[in-house]
Amino acid sequence: MKHIYVATNVHGQGVTVVTGFNGKDDLIAYADNILACTDTRVNYSDSIATVCDKLFDMGPGYGARHHTRVSRKEAIELIRGGAADRTWLF
Repeated sequence: MKHIYVATNVHGQGVTVVTGFNGKDDLIAYADNILACTDTRVNYSDSIATVCDKLFDMGPGYGARHHTRVSRKEAIELIRGGAADRTWLF
């Protein structure tokens, strides 16, 4: 199974968290849960980039944010740089 890493960039604060998912099914389940109370729907045929775009500024907290898929290497660098770790890398 291929792991997927998504960085959350809060505008004005930079990347604040890196989240790991156990494949596309896990990412889609997370997105579907976050978007449950909105008119936005996630389809399995959506690309990972499209799912990240649909998560724009959703979830707990405040401030404009966007989500971007990152590589494992980038995820490690971001976590070492101060982003919160919601992966199994460390």
